[in-house]
Amino acid sequence: PTAAPARPAAEPGLSALFSPVDGDGARVIWLLKQRRGGGIARLWGLLTDGEGLINVALSELSRRELRAERAEIERRAGVTMVEGDARLADYVLCEAFRRTPAEKRAPVGNFLALRTEIVGAPPPTAIVHPIYAEMASALAHEPAADLLKEPDVAAWKFPPTEIKPYVDEIKSIQESVLVLNRVQQEERISLIVERAVGELLGGERAGAVRRRLEDMAYYMARGGRREAAGWAAAAAARLRDGADPRRIPFFQALIRAQLGAVFAEAQEREREEPRLIMTPAEAMRAQQQQMRPRRR
Repeated sequence: PTAAPARPAAEPGLSALFSPVDGDGARVIWLLKQRRGGGIARLWGLLTDGEGLINVALSELSRRELRAERAEIERRAGVTMVEGDARLADYVLCEAFRRTPAEKRAPVGNFLALRTEIVGAPPPTAIVHPIYAEMASALAHEPAADLLKEPDVAAWKFPPTEIKPYVDEIKSIQESVLVLNRVQQEERISLIVERAVGELLGGERAGAVRRRLEDMAYYMARGGRREAAGWAAAAAARLRDGADPRRIPFFQALIRAQLGAVFAEAQEREREEPRLIMTPAEAMRAQQQQMRPRRR
């Protein structure tokens, strides 16, 4: 078998902190470098799945200031930042910068120059994600549907523009004038779900979904949620190895959950919107209210 590419050695004095991936795919990464004088240089990056690197800043802090800022961001966001591999942090930031659309690079155009202040080596173009070695024993097992109960995964939101067409199809089946029994409806809905799984998680999109699962698994492992981290790593490994997501129960459950959430939100909006069409009984009551003489 072909040996996996060796991971580059970390530069002395480098460390990193990772925030969790939020529901929209955003996360914060701090790449830290110890200075000889005792201070710490921090490269701060905010990135998202869809837009790449959207903000970056370099600052010099004392250890006390760094601890205070970490405590403040954890307090405000209600999350915990975890320590992790600086090589991974560097790669994730560089990869996000490469994915940033040209028209949105103005706020982060100096990223590579700022990075040079922290890391002397050229920007990495590939890495073997450390979660696969760390969770090697879990990769052979099927990712459990219980992973959907984890807050990181439960909050996952696919872009509405990607999900809505499938929701509209399901809604049209349920509202069809054709008389379909429950079994027939479920069969047609299952076909839509299967197609959604293949289109949203396969092909070119598989890489982005895999990266998110890898980073989720890494954060969960750093936070002590080893079982959930193993499930997420196993799911990522399926996409890494080119498996058909339509044949994996976890991915079926993930897309069903996404469709169900958008469908429920649409129903809630419909209930909250003022009704423009009244039933005959409602129209008669409204007319009677208008015809009642007003008291002077």
